[in-house]
Amino acid sequence: MIDNLKLRNVFSSLAYRIFFSKKKSLKNKVVALDYHYFTDNPIIYPKLGLEVSYSALDKQLKIFSEFFEPLETDFALRTFVKKKSNNSKPGILISIDDADKSIKYALKYFIKYQIPITLFVPVGLCIDKNEEDGIKSRILCRYRELFPSSERLTLNEKSKFFDRIINSSFQELYEYELKLGSPKKENNITASRELLSLKEIEEISKNPLVTIASHSMSHNSLAELPDNWLKWEIKKSKQYIKDLQGKYDLFAYPFGHNQSYNLKVKKILQEEGIKYAFTTSSKIIEKNSDLLSLGRAPMLNFDNKDYVFGSAYGAFHYWDKILQR
Repeated sequence: MIDNLKLRNVFSSLAYRIFFSKKKSLKNKVVALDYHYFTDNPIIYPKLGLEVSYSALDKQLKIFSEFFEPLETDFALRTFVKKKSNNSKPGILISIDDADKSIKYALKYFIKYQIPITLFVPVGLCIDKNEEDGIKSRILCRYRELFPSSERLTLNEKSKFFDRIINSSFQELYEYELKLGSPKKENNITASRELLSLKEIEEISKNPLVTIASHSMSHNSLAELPDNWLKWEIKKSKQYIKDLQGKYDLFAYPFGHNQSYNLKVKKILQEEGIKYAFTTSSKIIEKNSDLLSLGRAPMLNFDNKDYVFGSAYGAFHYWDKILQR
């Protein structure tokens, strides 16, 4: 993992120096960049590249504010990629997945540089522990832990399991969660983090720089789910986002890799009025992009200027192409 992350740094830096350094804009294209967790603690590898220190974040955002045009995601998708941009600076979109508590402190840096962000919230995992939708979502998030590791559930078995959880009493749900015990990072990194509460999300969303959008209810790979479970993930999370006055036509797939969503998932998103959905593929966004398979590149814990410039110019679009993913 150490080598992979360092290689990404080198690749982005070289891509900038060799290909992007003389570019002034991306014309009618835009690059979306994504964060997850922030920390003041030393980052010890391997960390999957998901954590960024506050000091690195500060330096990255300073570069973005000076040399790029950070855009509000919904506005950009509705207007920016549909016509030729007059911006002299390359346009970028910035999102943060998973609603980790560290966002509360990180927000001051986005405010410092006046950079708009979209928070993609796994809504069910942020609901109070004493509310049924919250405990249901936390159990569903960890459903694999209720079964032997060698057992592969069929769609029908998953459907029955989902119905069982949805129709259980609060006491039964409590006993299920007790059986699971405390989540471990190696089993489920999202469940192991301390996430924002809905009240905290509502408070943060009052900042005009912040947009709230859905990252499903239980942060499961949607392509693996049966229809009843899948529709619940999308419809229920959309309703919560609507109640929070967020952008309920924006969505980010949990995990976001090519196997985490499919045509069935996209069809249900369309039926629910979702116009834009983000993956974790690093594709540059342009006029003809599939609006339900939009790319985002991960921001890693590097603050050297060439890496930051390369990432914001779309270096990882080409990284993913080389790796055929």
